[in-house]
Amino acid sequence: IRYHPSQRLQKSAPAFEPNLIRLESDLFLDHLRGQNLMKFYQQTGEWDDLPFIDVDRLIRVRPDEDVVRELVQALKGKQVLRICYQSKHDEETRDISPHHLVFADHRYHVRAFCHVRQKYRDFVLTRILDVQQNSKLEWISAEQDEDWNQKVVLCFRPNPELPLSAQQAMTDDFRLKADGILKVETNAALAYYVRRELQKQDSEYNISRWMEVK
Repeated sequence: IRYHPSQRLQKSAPAFEPNLIRLESDLFLDHLRGQNLMKFYQQTGEWDDLPFIDVDRLIRVRPDEDVVRELVQALKGKQVLRICYQSKHDEETRDISPHHLVFADHRYHVRAFCHVRQKYRDFVLTRILDVQQNSKLEWISAEQDEDWNQKVVLCFRPNPELPLSAQQAMTDDFRLKADGILKVETNAALAYYVRRELQKQDSEYNISRWMEVK
């Protein structure tokens, strides 16, 4: 590793090879996600000896290691990044100010201010093809991200078109009260992912499993 005085940090040299960890970006991101989940279980003791298999990891997409490395440095250093992004329509160059990593829809995203579109957006990490620091622009925080800072409560109930047995199973899954309403507190920026997940079609009945209650 080499010390960079201008940035006041250590960076790995091109020939760097770790001895205690692996460089796979998805392992690092899963570690961050796991550390965040551990905050809810600090008083529980050790469960490491319980048999457990995470099937989702078998089919999870893996972000590029260099992209994750630069993104983490930008998050910690509050820096602007220039990215080459593969959208659904075309390959685009964007300058972004990242402020949060997000795990949603079974993949990792970064919430950032887009200096090109002049608004806050989500970017899928696996669609970032290339990334480099851009020191010419000033980093913009999440302070003005209204959707991120606005708290919302979403309410859902089992789709009444489902058989009563299926509705009861969903109610039991979430241990809902007598009213059968599932309440999810999040922010406006993430509400899309909550709706997308809960309103997926049931594979057996081909209709949405949950309906939002306004």
